[in-house]
Amino acid sequence: MSLAARASLRYPRRLAAPIHTLRSTLNAIGETGGKITHSNNNNRQCCQNHHRRSFATVSQKNAEYNTDNNGTAAINEKQDQESTLVEPVDKNIIQRMFQKYSMSEQTNRILLAESLFQAATSQASDPRWYGPGRIGRDFRSYQAILTMHIWFLHKRLLANNADSHNAALVQEELFDILWIDSSNRMRAHGVNEMLINKNLKKVQQYSFMHMFHYDHCYSEKLLENPVDRLEALKMTIKTHILLLPTLSHESDDESDAHTGNDESLDEEILQKHVEHDDQAERIAWYIETQFQNIIHDLPDSFFSKGSYCVG
Repeated sequence: MSLAARASLRYPRRLAAPIHTLRSTLNAIGETGGKITHSNNNNRQCCQNHHRRSFATVSQKNAEYNTDNNGTAAINEKQDQESTLVEPVDKNIIQRMFQKYSMSEQTNRILLAESLFQAATSQASDPRWYGPGRIGRDFRSYQAILTMHIWFLHKRLLANNADSHNAALVQEELFDILWIDSSNRMRAHGVNEMLINKNLKKVQQYSFMHMFHYDHCYSEKLLENPVDRLEALKMTIKTHILLLPTLSHESDDESDAHTGNDESLDEEILQKHVEHDDQAERIAWYIETQFQNIIHDLPDSFFSKGSYCVG
């Protein structure tokens, strides 16, 4: 389905809690196309039993030495008794086709993706991000903040092991809405209609590169090393959010014939990085907090309504 066709199916973004109106419909539509397959109590049980992996932080590293052994043992024993892993839903080809092409299922996915995108837009539009001494108000700076919050939702959807097929379809809708919104904002900035697709490809390239760098920061090696992860996050923020020029790395001695202008330029770039180091570190801690909040701590009952809050 094309982006234009998908846009025609979308509801207005100012809907008042659209997912609440379809809560009964979401519970009623099951694998058989109309029969109720599970109740609200079962949904809550699945949400409570869903187990996610947490990651290491500096505060957690320090807290390990101050935790009382008896209290820790009691908490671990209680978690072992109450928490069980949710078995992935193994759907056959008929069920997958119904979930993908059913009009009711498509409507529910679009509404959920719209609500998630509204939540990300609300956070990215916070005026405290922008202004003198902060982030610029240009198109790319806003796109970077929006991309950061879309990445949080992307990682949360990837963590959905209960119904990975539906999560992938919601993620597809979410990115379609992102590119439609980006095209509309380019038009608002005065980009010619004939150049929208060309510029959209550039936006998609640096937006995906932005997300790839976040994925690298939370890869296996850096996931358990909070100090190195924080430095990698700061470099990613300086490159994609603060839009600072990259530092020139060390090169071979023979090919290191810098002129005076090159050396002065490198010093200016280094000075800019030093000046924005505190701002980059504060944004990096925001990312650390929201990664834990949205991917690991946010209840499924909130996320299924298409909303999340900053913790």
